[in-house]
Amino acid sequence: METGAGIRGIFFDAGGTLIEPRYPVGEIYAALAAEFGQQVDPLRLQANFYRLFPLQPALAFRADLPPETRQRKEMEWWRQLVSEVFADLGPFPAFEPYFTQLYHSFEKAELWQLVEGVLPTLEILRDRGFILGIASNFDSRLFSILREMGLSGYFSAVKISSMCESAKPAPHLFRLLLDELGLEPGETVHIGDSWREDIEGALGTGMMAILLDRQQRFIDNPSLSNLQTTRIDRFDQLAEIDLLQAASTRMK
Repeated sequence: METGAGIRGIFFDAGGTLIEPRYPVGEIYAALAAEFGQQVDPLRLQANFYRLFPLQPALAFRADLPPETRQRKEMEWWRQLVSEVFADLGPFPAFEPYFTQLYHSFEKAELWQLVEGVLPTLEILRDRGFILGIASNFDSRLFSILREMGLSGYFSAVKISSMCESAKPAPHLFRLLLDELGLEPGETVHIGDSWREDIEGALGTGMMAILLDRQQRFIDNPSLSNLQTTRIDRFDQLAEIDLLQAASTRMK
């Protein structure tokens, strides 16, 4: 990635980049199901979840919806996914109360953890004067999660797909964030863990992109060398990238 490009803003994906479930999703689903009298294989739930999640429609609704309507639509979106995850595991008489408790449990910090290196790296980047924002295909529970995990104060703006009518990789979410923060695409870099949503989405909006590849799935991907993209496998490596080391005097 070219250095000295005058980067002023840094955007982040949320799930899988800043935060992640504290335990495997299949284990969380199965442990709560057992409390409702349903014994299920957590590995099968895990496989079903990761197979079905990409097949769902975009988690994106009209921006002008009343908060209660938006929250109902978000919950309906997740109810459909979770019902599909359990569909081949037999009858689940208590599914409705189970799902309600499951959904609300994920709005609390107890089921989430910070990706290693997030807090000290955000401190460094903020101290260097960068404008930080979040662009995430998430629902409105993200705001309480960020607040409880002590992350809210680092970000000047947060845009989520369920409030912005569009989900990454479409450029609309990125452009809304750019406009709110007074940034141009060419002076902004986006960091995320998804090639399609984060890397292709950011590049398609005219921004630079950094791929957080903690599982090293893309270590030999030839596309990286052909695009304006850097790959890292630890979050704290962001502070070592030349492009993000410059002092912020030119930004002030």
